[in-house]
Amino acid sequence: MPGGTADQSTSVFGKVGPLAQVSDGSINQIRMTKMGAQAVGDSQARYYEQTSRGKVYHAANVSATTMTAGLSATSVGVTLSNPVGSTKWLVVLAACWVQSTGVAAVNFLCGTLYSATEVTHTTPLTVRAGLWTGAVSAAVGKADSTCTLPAAPLVIMPLMSSAGVSALSPATGLWEAAGLVICTPGTAVCIQGSTGSVGWGSIVWEEVDIPA
Repeated sequence: MPGGTADQSTSVFGKVGPLAQVSDGSINQIRMTKMGAQAVGDSQARYYEQTSRGKVYHAANVSATTMTAGLSATSVGVTLSNPVGSTKWLVVLAACWVQSTGVAAVNFLCGTLYSATEVTHTTPLTVRAGLWTGAVSAAVGKADSTCTLPAAPLVIMPLMSSAGVSALSPATGLWEAAGLVICTPGTAVCIQGSTGSVGWGSIVWEEVDIPA
């Protein structure tokens, strides 16, 4: 309109409820919910896109490990750290601890606050890509079964409680974090517990460029 800004907004309409089965190549309505939102569904596995692009990584213990008893800067279990000066965010997708003995314990995913002091990598773990070839990955994130953190970590999320379990029924804790925790440069996440339980752990993460 003269002397003003033209309204270039577009209205999108859809159908509420299920649509009739449609064929490939056809043009169809958008499906809406009763709340007025657009209904969507996965066309592929949840993490397929980023995994297929080589941006998802994982690291795990290669043998049963006696975890750190209590929250400690000396971290034994599984630790993922993002180096100081990194240009990536490490987006935690999942963390798991499987206890192989019947020790009563509460195990947590923990994290450290930012520090300019790098993690001391005592016993590094091999990092491999989710786009599985078996080759060692050139990931930015560093993983360790034993390392020294700049400070004791803080609890982010309890993973499991093994109080009362026996050697015949070991406990498993799996948390699909799905991006609820992002390890920024100079920070770390690790799996630690209330007592020195014995088991196997793993952490899966995605590496993304830090937003401008």
